[in-house]
Amino acid sequence: MKTKLAVVLTAYLKPFVEAAVRELRDECEAELYLYDDFRNIGKIFSTIPENVKGVLTSGMFPARAIALSQPTTDKIICPFNTDDAGFYNLLLRLLEQNRALDLSRVHADLIDLLDISLPEYIFGERKASFAKPLAEKVDNMGMEELFSIEEKVFQKHLKEYKEGRSDLSITRFSNLMPRLEQAGVPTRFAYPSREYLESVIRQAIRETRLIELERGLPAVVSISVKGLETHPDSFAAERRFLAIKELLLDYSALSHADCVIQRSITGYEAFTTRSALSAATRSFTASPLSAIAAERLGFNICIGYGTGLSLSQARLNASRARREAELSPMGGSFLIDFHNRLIGPLDGEQSLVLPVASAPRDFEEARRAGLSPLSVQKVRAAAAKQQDGRLTAQELAATLSITKRSASRFLKALCEAGVVVSDGENRCTTRGRPEKIFRFADRH
Repeated sequence: MKTKLAVVLTAYLKPFVEAAVRELRDECEAELYLYDDFRNIGKIFSTIPENVKGVLTSGMFPARAIALSQPTTDKIICPFNTDDAGFYNLLLRLLEQNRALDLSRVHADLIDLLDISLPEYIFGERKASFAKPLAEKVDNMGMEELFSIEEKVFQKHLKEYKEGRSDLSITRFSNLMPRLEQAGVPTRFAYPSREYLESVIRQAIRETRLIELERGLPAVVSISVKGLETHPDSFAAERRFLAIKELLLDYSALSHADCVIQRSITGYEAFTTRSALSAATRSFTASPLSAIAAERLGFNICIGYGTGLSLSQARLNASRARREAELSPMGGSFLIDFHNRLIGPLDGEQSLVLPVASAPRDFEEARRAGLSPLSVQKVRAAAAKQQDGRLTAQELAATLSITKRSASRFLKALCEAGVVVSDGENRCTTRGRPEKIFRFADRH
């Protein structure tokens, strides 16, 4: 099956890219989307169908424009630029056509960032490449700077030629070719090498196929009733289980998520795909199902989301995530993905992401404090979220969605074990006791 791709590019590059895509027609189908200004790339990008996950862009600049205008996209963005091979090929052809060409009088905007001349770039002893400094500069560009870059480059080409410092211009901006030619500036465009462009297309194909495979991975939602773990066969439990089943059926219809629902020992399980679960949890950042349950049910539930490379792994991860939710005083929801990372609580203001497999240090610190290794990891992750790595029991409770009493117990145990140390006090008001501030002992 052919992979569907989209290519965002200028009209000037269209024939060149079409020829490259034809060479790979057995592997992909590519739809071309033309832009004439970085300002309208976001709008053009939004017209690409949802089922097209691989997008190529004619350079880092349009890729940056997409990242700024569509920061939450789940599509793979693969920019293709002018590569060294393509640039050297152009220079060789220019020298073949004119053996008297003075390279010191050729203005190439590709190497402006290197602060060296074209002869230094070609014949210099040090290896110079424009790719890395260009990537660093573009990645730090804001929207306004990005929108103005083409005009600045155009004006520099024009000034260099008009003031007699250059006889020829080479540009990486395909949009500038018609403008520079119209202004009377002798200009050549630095096309990427064909081999490089085809390699980028194949990279987009591979990454897109991986995404498609990942989206189809199994996912499981495991739900239990908070507080009924010891009486799963009681009449009260049955009534609540039926309420959960109705909730799942209604939510499935409301969210248009295909799933298979079945009864489990502790509640219900829903089997679906990773892509459907991602949509239902806003890319694994929230749990709308928890909010609906809080409105409709008169009791608390615990939700565990799990993904895996197999159905058995997804089911196991969902069960482990649900048990994590059951440890929370009010229930809640957590997720364990196929990378074995715990994400949650999804109902709180901010979620933690941490590996389920603990490091040896966590086991040792947990043993000394009498806590689980995962609890130590959670406290570390909560501390890392604070600007200076210092936190109070109140901040820990808010981050982990636990009671302040439980947070204080964690910090006290870690403090007595020498894992964390007291680092001052925080008095928010004139009344009441000041809150102790803690930091990990290995953080200086």
